[in-house]
Amino acid sequence: MTVMPENRTGLKFINLNIEGSKHLDLILPFLEKERPDVFCAQELFESDIPLFKAKLGMECAFAPLCRWGQDGERPAPELFGDGIFSRKPMKNVSVIYYLGNADSLPLHTRGKSETVYCALLSGEIVKDGQVFAVGTTHFVWTPNGEADDRQRQTLLALFGAIGTR
Repeated sequence: MTVMPENRTGLKFINLNIEGSKHLDLILPFLEKERPDVFCAQELFESDIPLFKAKLGMECAFAPLCRWGQDGERPAPELFGDGIFSRKPMKNVSVIYYLGNADSLPLHTRGKSETVYCALLSGEIVKDGQVFAVGTTHFVWTPNGEADDRQRQTLLALFGAIGTR
């Protein structure tokens, strides 16, 4: 979790992997208390977006990464991905898939990271006449946080997708 206090521009930002709907009873009160201008969420169910919007008074941009349907957590496969919520207007929102694409989202299988695509969701947030570039991604998972060849290859794909070497 990343919580950035208001800086000299007055923009408050929170980045959090919410792990689906597992911790909504903790996450929503936390966000209501902190009142960020921008909240980036990873592992977000598309069906939970209206709840976040209603509770926080924020708009949302969403990038689906897979279809989720195991563990009886959801009645049918539904979209699962990353979101950017903002109290301020968002413009120039884009989704760049650097692993997979939106036209063939896989059904996620627990323990198989290749069944979750990777995308960079980004946009510009306007506050007090200033424009802030904001982006979020959910990177490839590995056990124990150890880097592996798949992560290295995916990082190169991300750099290529955004034009960085």
